[in-house]
Amino acid sequence: MSVASIVLQWMKTACRHHHASLYKPILAARRVYSTTQSPASPTSTPKISSILPPATNPTASSSTKVFRPTKCPSCGAPFQTTHPDNPGYPAKGHTCCERCRKIKFENIASKRSITDIGTLWKQIHADILKHPYPHPESRVHVVIDWSDLPGSIIPNLAQHLRTLVDPRSPPGKAQRVSIVINKIDLLPNRRNNLKKYLEPWIQDLNVGHIHVVSALSGYNMKEWLKSISSRRTYLIGTTNVGKSNLISAARVILEAPQIIRDKGYEAAATLKKLGAAIVNGELVLNRRRPESLLLSSSIPGTTADINVVKLGERHTLIDTPGILNPEQITNYLNPNELKLVIPTRPLKHRPINIQSGQSILLGGLIRIDVIATEPDKKSIQITPHISHRIRPHMCGTHNVQSLLDKHLGKDKVLIPPLRRDFPRWIRAKEIVMEGPGGGAYLVGDVAFAGLGWINVSATVDKVTLVIWSIDGLGVTSRPSLYMGGPYTPIPRTKKASSSNDGQ
Repeated sequence: MSVASIVLQWMKTACRHHHASLYKPILAARRVYSTTQSPASPTSTPKISSILPPATNPTASSSTKVFRPTKCPSCGAPFQTTHPDNPGYPAKGHTCCERCRKIKFENIASKRSITDIGTLWKQIHADILKHPYPHPESRVHVVIDWSDLPGSIIPNLAQHLRTLVDPRSPPGKAQRVSIVINKIDLLPNRRNNLKKYLEPWIQDLNVGHIHVVSALSGYNMKEWLKSISSRRTYLIGTTNVGKSNLISAARVILEAPQIIRDKGYEAAATLKKLGAAIVNGELVLNRRRPESLLLSSSIPGTTADINVVKLGERHTLIDTPGILNPEQITNYLNPNELKLVIPTRPLKHRPINIQSGQSILLGGLIRIDVIATEPDKKSIQITPHISHRIRPHMCGTHNVQSLLDKHLGKDKVLIPPLRRDFPRWIRAKEIVMEGPGGGAYLVGDVAFAGLGWINVSATVDKVTLVIWSIDGLGVTSRPSLYMGGPYTPIPRTKKASSSNDGQ
């Protein structure tokens, strides 16, 4: 044996004797536990907490209970062990359910289980009755995606709200709601007259306030949070309007002052982890933030049950499952296709000059045919406001079918979808738009639920369009949103390039 081996053995022995007093209780517990293990008498196995001396387990007592969460911490669904495909089924090796594990690590969503609005109303009503205090007012906030009007408005919302009555409201008065217009960052410098533009869709509601915010940039978030201080606030809306992102932004904004006070010089690093920074003395949110306390992604139905989120002492937000609007085209898309459709940065304006006999294809989801203009052979201008990942393609109407057969789901020309077996569009609606003549004017919009919209500008008196969509769904004509109303002079814009084929 070498000298080094002798010294090493001596050090191990000395260390073991030196710490023997610390090891004795644990070693004794291990010996007792191992000798009591018997397959024939599993119920006789003593608890470790009853074997260890008080000094090694000061919190042990005969009434000690193991805490087991009853809900998935990500989506809020109650844990269950009977239906593996439904939300709440435990994921092996994870604290969340299997559905949330797939969304988080594989970006795969199981079959959607989105609460219908009738069930959701019952849950909210029960919660209002159960928690009258300490919040003096319960308030429902309806979240709307500004880039998806009217597709992100809950169908028959006014009718459902009449069934939801706060016991503290005056007799016979409908539930008062506030409107939160989210994703305003997608429309830079176009924020005038937004509330007035929204009026036709919310005129039947008992609206208290209308808040215009952006959960990604933080625009107007502080003012909204101030208005809901000391109130129990329910966030409801269709899928993908950004309810969970609102809570994520609220968390960062409300926690930032405490972080700055407590962390000192380390505050910048802590805020960076939350997706924020201090710039010129102001808190600025990064558009790309880490996942919040609630799982949020571009997958419909991420929140599977009502989630109560307390932020500090003065804010209680209740996140609810997204309501499915059957008119939204996104209902047909899988998670990878949804990534292409949902915009994550300001919408680019790409005007396309087009004549009768030509068509514009928005992936394999929407087809726009220009049937006629008056006077004839005059060009019009169509500007798509959609995700930057979708490339508009212009072609002769007679070439549409051959392009569809050749490119659908195969390359960048007609994606999304990403599948060849995707449902084909059908003729949805014929739309006639009339302009004042005598100049170039925005004559109106055509909105596609869940996708975006186009605005149409022309120097002609009349334009006839035929719109094709999946199952003929989600097509709505409306006044021009881009400049706040119809018959608005066209702003000067640099002509953008687009794909052209078969003209």
